[in-house]
Amino acid sequence: MVGGALTVIISHADSPKDSAPQFPFSLHACDLSLSLKQGHYFAGAWCSVLAFDTVIVISTYLRAVSVRNVWPSHLFQVAVRDSIIYYVVLVGLVLSNILTFLVADPLIKGLTSTMINTLSSGLIARLMLTA
Repeated sequence: MVGGALTVIISHADSPKDSAPQFPFSLHACDLSLSLKQGHYFAGAWCSVLAFDTVIVISTYLRAVSVRNVWPSHLFQVAVRDSIIYYVVLVGLVLSNILTFLVADPLIKGLTSTMINTLSSGLIARLMLTA
């Protein structure tokens, strides 16, 4: 999370302010750079992912509170703790990804997307196996 934030800050500090990609080298492979407009679209998509995760965590918490008398107290505490940890880690990662889409250089926009998808899968698998 800190690495993603530092990448955004460093790339934004010395980047040109226009939206056209300016590269000091020629690209002879696939050009995966994103324009400013494309970055805004992808940031919007990741905002919806963040909203969905927020709804899931709130639903999990409300469900856990409603059945806390049925579950043993330790199981209730583990479910609430794990869902909050999952949410906090994922919010940090998704916010760093949104920032890269909005303010980073065209070549590194969305650089953390693969890492976020992988960590999200691992975190949700752990959350489901514990509860």
